[in-house]
Amino acid sequence: MSPAAHGLSLVAGALVGPVAVSVLARGAPLVTQAMDSAIERAAELIGKTVLPLRRAGSHGQHPSDLERRRLRVAGGLVGGCFGWVFAGGWFAAGAGMAAALWLPRVAVWRRERYGRRVEAGVASAALSISASLSGGSSVRAAIASAANELDGPIAIELRRTAVELGAGASLDAALDGLVGRAPSRSIVRMAAAIQLQRRSGGDLASLLRRIAASLEDDRRATEEANAATAQARVTSVMVLALPPAGMALAELASPGLLGRMLASQLGASLVILAFGFQAAGALAIRRLARIGP
Repeated sequence: MSPAAHGLSLVAGALVGPVAVSVLARGAPLVTQAMDSAIERAAELIGKTVLPLRRAGSHGQHPSDLERRRLRVAGGLVGGCFGWVFAGGWFAAGAGMAAALWLPRVAVWRRERYGRRVEAGVASAALSISASLSGGSSVRAAIASAANELDGPIAIELRRTAVELGAGASLDAALDGLVGRAPSRSIVRMAAAIQLQRRSGGDLASLLRRIAASLEDDRRATEEANAATAQARVTSVMVLALPPAGMALAELASPGLLGRMLASQLGASLVILAFGFQAAGALAIRRLARIGP
């Protein structure tokens, strides 16, 4: 570069530099504000997507159709990204489809778990309602009292029922709502006993005490059955985990092995078939190990 050109570049830098610094200094808050807004919107969207999973586990609520669509889209995106990072295009497509189908099922599983937690407290609820009835309270007051005395999911459901009764709902409608939100044999038995006594009369307090004793016997029998089958269930989980663990070790020993397997049509077909057999085996074991209907 000639001395004249070098001098002109220095002069241009001296003139343009302060202007550029000033523009960047003024634009930086706008860029920062836009980034913060984008981060807040992303966090809000993630929160809306995860909310139905949280509600299913804490309140037993079904996700709406819009929430299910959000879960499918989120599952497809996350599964596709992970599949692309680990194995490439075909595996990304399969992982995205599997995650899109699997993620909404998580809400169903969490709701079932919530139902089991509700069922675990029905015996205590029946005893609490029975004690209030023996003290001269009405059924409505006994349900509200039990909701205040107990804690956990059963207290949440009884509190909802008490709120419905306080809002003017009939006892039958409130109990039907309780059964609909937390469908379980124990809830059905307790609600049926209250509705039967309302129509036919009888000693409801004594009937609820007998139901509570029966539920406690069922719970102890279930715990004994779970303890007796614990070793078999652990062994089945270990057997199901061996093929994926073997594939992971093979990939570590020979990087790119899984990608080469999926690159050929035969290899990809065999891998997909193996995962299908694994899923079928897991479902069969889950069904065999289930205690009760």
